[in-house]
Amino acid sequence: MSRRRLPAAAPEESASGEAPWLCTFNDLMTLLMVFFVLLFTMSSVKSPLIKEFQRSLQSGLGVLESGGASAVAVHQDLRPDVQPGPPDAEEDESPEQVEVEAVTERIARRLESLLGAESIERTADGHLRLKDNLLFSLGSAELNRSGYPVLAHIADELRGNAVRVRIEGHTDNVPVRSGVYESNWDLSTGRAVNVLKYLVENGPVAPERLSAAGYGDAKPCAPNDSEGNRARNRRVEIVLLKGNWR
Repeated sequence: MSRRRLPAAAPEESASGEAPWLCTFNDLMTLLMVFFVLLFTMSSVKSPLIKEFQRSLQSGLGVLESGGASAVAVHQDLRPDVQPGPPDAEEDESPEQVEVEAVTERIARRLESLLGAESIERTADGHLRLKDNLLFSLGSAELNRSGYPVLAHIADELRGNAVRVRIEGHTDNVPVRSGVYESNWDLSTGRAVNVLKYLVENGPVAPERLSAAGYGDAKPCAPNDSEGNRARNRRVEIVLLKGNWR
């Protein structure tokens, strides 16, 4: 005798009369409310902090802004009371840069003791400016004998290291009237080359370390509106370069 199947029991309701799915629905609503509260709270936080958090989160998950995978995770300190400071200046300076600054300082001191502080100028970017009348006659690229001690001091400091050096020649904007040089470009270049040749031949400084450049009147350090300013523009600059030649 076959047994009759009883109909499936209807879903039981909770003691409060609510169906079980309402508990899940209430949990979902609570999570959505928390999510929107967080969004509202984050909108009042400073934008840089949010960006730092975003970058840290992306890095920690191994995802870059472009969507690619990141092999290295970078963790940022997100404490709002701690602001990242500038990098330590000493950490930025390579050994070559330290050597360049030290040699520049020694050359400047020797020339100031020889010529006086008014005869040499140090620029913010580390160039040493020599007035042209210390080395040359007006309109000439031939070294004066009175300039030999100046270059000898420079060569003496360059012999004990391996820094690279660029000699720059500069003029004022007055056209060259001598028949020897066709333009201020020729005059400035000739002066730079003759200084280089002296350092190589009498230094002696390895020629691989040296270079010469002539800028004519293209890079004045003062307006060419007075004789005093034009005299400042007629100059030779000694530039020590970072990175040894060896």
